[in-house]
Amino acid sequence: MKTNAKTRQLSNTVENTRNFQIVEAYRTLRTNLLFALGGASDKCKKIAVTSSLPKEGKTLTSINIAITFAQTDARVLIIDCDMRRPRVHRYFELESRVGLSNVLSGMCTSEEAIKKVGNMNLSVLPSGLIPPNPVELLSGENMRKLLDDLSEQFDYIILDTPPINIVADALAIANLVDGNVIVLSSASSTHIETKKAVSQFEYANANILGFVLNNVNTKNTKGYSKKYMYYGYR
Repeated sequence: MKTNAKTRQLSNTVENTRNFQIVEAYRTLRTNLLFALGGASDKCKKIAVTSSLPKEGKTLTSINIAITFAQTDARVLIIDCDMRRPRVHRYFELESRVGLSNVLSGMCTSEEAIKKVGNMNLSVLPSGLIPPNPVELLSGENMRKLLDDLSEQFDYIILDTPPINIVADALAIANLVDGNVIVLSSASSTHIETKKAVSQFEYANANILGFVLNNVNTKNTKGYSKKYMYYGYR
């Protein structure tokens, strides 16, 4: 029993250390984003998060960016703009049948679709019903107007968008935000796909705030390395 107790204690210590490192990584990301957004003139800062390919951690990154900003008492909204494979609502255990697609289609108002998360200054606009024309909805005037209206209610809006190298959805709103963050995975992202993602933003003349590299194995590194994530400017 003593051995098991020591094992559990060691396991808890390792887990707490890992959690601390992850939290600190996101706080560092928040700080870097604040510096990167320093020149933005609008009161509400809008940040779109994408990746080059699926399963690189963009949704989890989007959610944690939103939570980290909400912890500063800022009013934060996260919008699930991935109307093909929406996942944001799952993390918060919310229904997704009423959301962004419904609002953009005129089926309901944003007030009816936005859901408050617990006691935090965080709200969620789920993706809504999966439409046959996500790109058209995101690139339409209704999306621009929606962001303008929501900018009066929130300090930060985080948009989780589909992988930019798979569909054009992320590019549809790339210039409606103050900047775009590209999420990379050290386990799967390639130089070719990353370069392709950057080229698409550059072609659209969209602002890239920086890159988030996650799933970093720092087991053999020294110093104050982050266990989970790095953030870098271009």
